[in-house]
Amino acid sequence: MNLEEAFAILQIDIPLEDAFAHLVNPSTAHYMGTVAEKRGNKAVIHTAAASAVGGILTRHFKQKGINVNNVTRREGQIECLKKEGADYVLNSQGENSEERLKQLAEKENATLAFDAVAGDLTHKKLASQPTGSKCLACGGFGGANVQKINIMELFKSKALGGLYVTNPVEEYAQKSQLTKLATELYELLPTTFRTHIHKVFKLGESKEAVTYYAANSSKGKVVFKPN
Repeated sequence: MNLEEAFAILQIDIPLEDAFAHLVNPSTAHYMGTVAEKRGNKAVIHTAAASAVGGILTRHFKQKGINVNNVTRREGQIECLKKEGADYVLNSQGENSEERLKQLAEKENATLAFDAVAGDLTHKKLASQPTGSKCLACGGFGGANVQKINIMELFKSKALGGLYVTNPVEEYAQKSQLTKLATELYELLPTTFRTHIHKVFKLGESKEAVTYYAANSSKGKVVFKPN
């Protein structure tokens, strides 16, 4: 099965806004759940928690009985995440945030982390995790490079890996499971895997859309809709 066939599973009654977001973010969160279950994790850490993937991840993991220790960069995002069902939310810019994350990670035994920020936050997260932990980089909101990894953390059997958005789709395709994946995502699009579309722009409003999204990225996705 190819991607074209996976998209064909969508029914004609699905809203166009939902169709825009039916595959990449939901399949990424779905795959993260698979990784966590294979490792036997009951708690994970996730940065950029107020992102579209973050909201989906919180809902999806809550249904699986896995706690998500959310890390965000703005105090105002904490309440929004709690409304999504988040049990734990930390502001990475807050006082003693690194120590608080370390205490929470040890308490929850959060030996798996998904880092969508990179920059200098990845090493802070890895340092906060218990011995034997793994951190998977899945984005670069804070910079394209991962910085300042302390070799002493690697001596504690900790590992840093990557999870790119195409990895889940490619793996499901190799296992001939794209039909199963697309069906599961479609069935849960209105609930668990929903993506909040904050504003819709016309095709000719690209400049306005980019400017708007840069100032309002945490409010939800913006999409282009044919006139």
